Amino acid sequence: MSGPIVGKDVRIEGGSEVEDVYAEEVRLGDSSLAKNVYGGEVEVGDDCRISGRVLYTDEIRIGRNVQFSSNPEKVPSLPGPPQ
Repeated sequence: MSGPIVGKDVRIEGGSEVEDVYAEEVRLGDSSLAKNVYGGEVEVGDDCRISGRVLYTDEIRIGRNVQFSSNPEKVPSLPGPPQ
């Protein structure tokens, strides 16, 4: 999928490729690819690859063999989605 994904509870099916995700709860299925992930609670499945940033406010769960271009960061607030 191209373009940002914005929602309250976003679940990305395994094997998907997405750009930026903005949500209160984000779940990336196994073997997914994402650019940037911004969420309150974030779950990253096994064998995922994140090419940008992961910012979260509450909790993160990380599966096995996940590749990040930079370490996930816990922040007090998230950037808003593009207008």
